[in-house]
This record gives sequence, C-alpha cells and structure tokens, in this order.
Amino acid sequence: IDKLFISHANIDHYVGLIELCDTINVLNIYLSKRFVTDATKHTPARHLLRLLIKMNIPVNIIDQTTIVSESITVIWPPKDLPPEVKANDTSLVIKLNDEKQSVLLTGDIESYAQSKIIAQTPSHILKCDTLILPHHGSITTNPKALIDAVAPTRILNSSKKLSQHHLETLKKLTKIK
Repeated sequence: IDKLFISHANIDHYVGLIELCDTINVLNIYLSKRFVTDATKHTPARHLLRLLIKMNIPVNIIDQTTIVSESITVIWPPKDLPPEVKANDTSLVIKLNDEKQSVLLTGDIESYAQSKIIAQTPSHILKCDTLILPHHGSITTNPKALIDAVAPTRILNSSKKLSQHHLETLKKLTKIK
C-alpha cells in the first residue's frame, strides 16, 4: 500500500491498522494535525502513533494545503481548524481521481464541515462521479446540500444496514427512482 489515509481519531477508523501493517507493506500513512492533537488525549490513538513510529512507517500530517499527488486532492480539514470542532468534523475529506472517474471520501463529517466545504471549495473540485456518504452513510447529518454540490452519478452507503426509512429518505434526497 503506497498511501493509507486515516480520516480522524475515532477508533472505528483505524482499528486493525497495526495488524494490516504487520501483514502488508504500508509505505506512508496520512492523517490530520488534529489526529495528532487528539492522540494526546486518547490512549488508543496515542498507542497507534507510537507503534507506527516503532514500525518505521512514515506518518505524514496533511491538510487542504497539502499536495499529496496529482490524483489525490485534500479538501478538508483546513490548516487553521478551530480546536472546538468536534472529532467527526475533523475527518479528512479526499477526492481521488484518474482520467476515467473520481470519488469523494468524506469520513465522518457532519453539518459543520459539510457547510464549510460547500462554501469554500470551488465547484469543479467538489464535483465527482462517486460520493461516499459521510458518517457511515448516516442521513441524520442531512447530506442533501453536499449531494447537490457534489452532483455524483453514484452514491455509496458504507453502513451495514439500510432501513426502508433510510432508503426512502435517500431516494428523496437524490431524486433516485
């Protein structure tokens, strides 16, 4: 694995990473400055960083000013993210693209980050073919404005279950027949 991104310091977004790094050669890990800050308060995140250093895996701190590669655009978080912003809203938001398609990875962003991203990101950067819904596909964060701004042709929901209520709401949000 050339590049592995950890969205934020909630354990469900990096559990199993050490086992992965023991099994597969991971060349670089990317995470936000806030992940490092949060690791000073959260033992699992602190333990993860210590183990990655011990394993000699480079840990790269990134924000929306970072150029990772031509095919990877860091959209969120900004360099100057206020410290009171909730952990979910500090998630890395990354656009992956190649000549054929683009995907927006949204981590667990909620309303705060979604509104800032929509307001601050040029539409040509935000638009993509596939949107992975924020927060494990939760529709409780009201992703309609994000869906409209991204204008995807495909929407992926990463949750294990999708109730009929969630499906109907998602259809209404996206005008899917």
